[in-house]
Amino acid sequence: MNEAEFRVASRTLGELVLLALNSCADNISDVPSVRSCTLARAKRVIRARLGDTELTIAAVAKQCGISLRYLHEIFRANGSTVSEYMKAQRLQNARRMLETAAEGTTVTEVCFRSGFSNPSQFSTAFRQAFSISPREVLRRPRYLGN
Repeated sequence: MNEAEFRVASRTLGELVLLALNSCADNISDVPSVRSCTLARAKRVIRARLGDTELTIAAVAKQCGISLRYLHEIFRANGSTVSEYMKAQRLQNARRMLETAAEGTTVTEVCFRSGFSNPSQFSTAFRQAFSISPREVLRRPRYLGN
């Protein structure tokens, strides 16, 4: 094992230990399961890289040290797909950005900063998710103290 492989293995092992010590317990037995810890780690990786337009499902699997098939399996067992989770997280992030945007911010800027690569698809997905356009959220009046 070379130094780079050792570092990756050490980091992965460290993350597994931290996840095991955190609250990723199995719903039935309150005992941490490898599957729930791996799912929590994958979700953390996705949330940390929401603004990365180059983030792929394969990159998430690789960063977590698991196969692509297993990544899909643990998300399906949790009731969604990896793609659905990534899209939902990006949309939530975009909405927060739009709600707190500085004057002069455009929807296109928020689109790219939240990890989407196509403004038209972003606007369509945003409207489907929140029943309001991103432009309408951006134009809403801001009140002091909110």
